[in-house]
Amino acid sequence: MSTPRYTIRRFTGSESEEAGALYDMPSHGQVALHTEDEALVDLLAARGILEPLRPPRLDAGHGGVHGRYAARPQLNFFFAPPIEDVAEAIRSATAEDGFSVTASAPAAG
Repeated sequence: MSTPRYTIRRFTGSESEEAGALYDMPSHGQVALHTEDEALVDLLAARGILEPLRPPRLDAGHGGVHGRYAARPQLNFFFAPPIEDVAEAIRSATAEDGFSVTASAPAAG
């Protein structure tokens, strides 16, 4: 995966931590959100940006679908471009809840 175009940060008091990143995927015609922050996912689902997930967030473990399931640390979501519109939608939906969305890399090309 290339460098993220936008970084989503969560502010807690005087500190912040990365909560997710947005990537351009032009060869797939998509924008990808990668996050491990379940609070961000829940907030985006509550605001209608994401389809709600079936809790708990699980992934097929060893043995595939018929095997056990394990907690999924990274969640990936895909949106239609342009990435600027996705970043603005997330920014608008999360700003009042202590998140920020900032450009982290210029557009390729």
